[in-house]
Amino acid sequence: MPLAAVFAARQTGNHTLACEILSAARAQFTRMGGSNAQRDVLDILLVVCATAAGKPDMALALVNEYLSVRPESVPLRQQLLSMEAAG
Repeated sequence: MPLAAVFAARQTGNHTLACEILSAARAQFTRMGGSNAQRDVLDILLVVCATAAGKPDMALALVNEYLSVRPESVPLRQQLLSMEAAG
């Protein structure tokens, strides 16, 4: 996965492209290796990109999916509450 391309897209404000790159690579996160925490960072980055790209439905679905697997995640639980409050 061209992770550098994700960060470059975010740096230039192209959150939609960053979101598309991460979404396309998401199925490969586990195969890429690394720790669970490192893969969690990619999942959280995808939520951030989706939110910044103006895709609240996608971001909310990702947060809910993540919390169904890791309900103890405080940062994403706070993100969910924030998204629900925003409507």
